[in-house]
Amino acid sequence: MKNPREPKAPKAPKTPVTLAQRVEQLKAAWVKFEAWARAFAKRVLPRPYDDEKTRLFKTIAWSLIGMAFLVVFLSVSVFFLALRGQEETMVPQVVGKDLASALIELQEKELTPYVQVKFSEDPRDKGNIVGQDPQGGILAKAGRRVTLWVSRGAIIDNVENFVGQNINDVQLRLKTLFSTQATPLLALTPNPVYTFSSSPEGTVLEQKPVAGTPLAHRPNLWSSSARGPRARPLRSASMTDARGRSLWPC
Repeated sequence: MKNPREPKAPKAPKTPVTLAQRVEQLKAAWVKFEAWARAFAKRVLPRPYDDEKTRLFKTIAWSLIGMAFLVVFLSVSVFFLALRGQEETMVPQVVGKDLASALIELQEKELTPYVQVKFSEDPRDKGNIVGQDPQGGILAKAGRRVTLWVSRGAIIDNVENFVGQNINDVQLRLKTLFSTQATPLLALTPNPVYTFSSSPEGTVLEQKPVAGTPLAHRPNLWSSSARGPRARPLRSASMTDARGRSLWPC
């Protein structure tokens, strides 16, 4: 039995291989590979002396193999191209600008605009950009879609004619028009003006600003009173604009 404590015999030193011997080994390996490749090609590649069925089978088989390699090559190429990704660009800030200028800026940055329209609180915003997503100043890949909200103006941009209507109906009408706005463009003043008239109670006799006055401009304020036969006092509409200015008829 071999004693485990017995020291191992020293290994024989390896004979160094010269460069010439390495070259000879490579040549021999290449000759073997070449012979194997020729034998393999004779068996699998179509040969002139093959019968018709064998030649057809080999042709179809190699055609399928070539197509498979082509598909793999194209898939790998597309994969690595996709890994590179598109270049990043800075999203411009276009809120407050007109639509044409905004589209030109996005086109210069190679971004895709998606336009939507909405009503805004200020009639002067009509035709301008009132919102965007993503916001300006962030980095995005070229070709990304940027949503733009373009103002259609206010729901109404001119003062309607409320003369002859009931003041409660006018109040309901204004609340309906500006229900989505924090500060309505037009509203009734809390203290209505009373005057004598033969019209039914609550009828609007006169309004200021007059019908057709643009809401985007400061109305010309003036007042006058219409007095009919002495009767029960009637209320007339008094209105204020979004800036708190009194726009009241008498």
